[in-house]
Amino acid sequence: MWIIMPLIYFMSWRSCRRFGQAFSETASWVLGYMAATGILLLLHFGGVGMISATPDDPLQIVAIVGGFIGMAASRYFWKRRGGHLEPSRNPLTDNRWYRGVRAAVRASVSGGKSAPAKRSRSSAPTARPATPSNTTTTTTTTRSQAASRPSTAARKSSAQKWGRVVGAMMTPSDSRRKPPQ
Repeated sequence: MWIIMPLIYFMSWRSCRRFGQAFSETASWVLGYMAATGILLLLHFGGVGMISATPDDPLQIVAIVGGFIGMAASRYFWKRRGGHLEPSRNPLTDNRWYRGVRAAVRASVSGGKSAPAKRSRSSAPTARPATPSNTTTTTTTTRSQAASRPSTAARKSSAQKWGRVVGAMMTPSDSRRKPPQ
């Protein structure tokens, strides 16, 4: 029985990602389990012959299901209060310095290279009108010039990455703000 409680707590936390609500659901599971077990004990001592009061009785599944009913009731009332709409607060990872370092590491791991950016029409090389005498040299020259110089889109994306890093560090970590509506 002692191993069930941490498992119930972990299962609650995995589904709601709030430590307080997971504790509340675990306590509700215990209350539901005890209420169902109390009903089974009353039926056993009341004279119903097909129910025994031993913990290894197959009817104890009723007590476990009673615990999950209590847990579901706790989740229902929590959602009715709007608890699931509040942003989860993790003091270790919910601050601007952690977000800034994470963005900087992500930018340095990618090595300043991002997914191929869509080129705008202004940065696309212009094709010269082809004449019979210099058809091959025009296309070769244009391709080699485009390959040798970095595109403006790549320079802009690198600047945008560091702009996001600085912006993440400067954003206040007040998670109680209401999102724009």
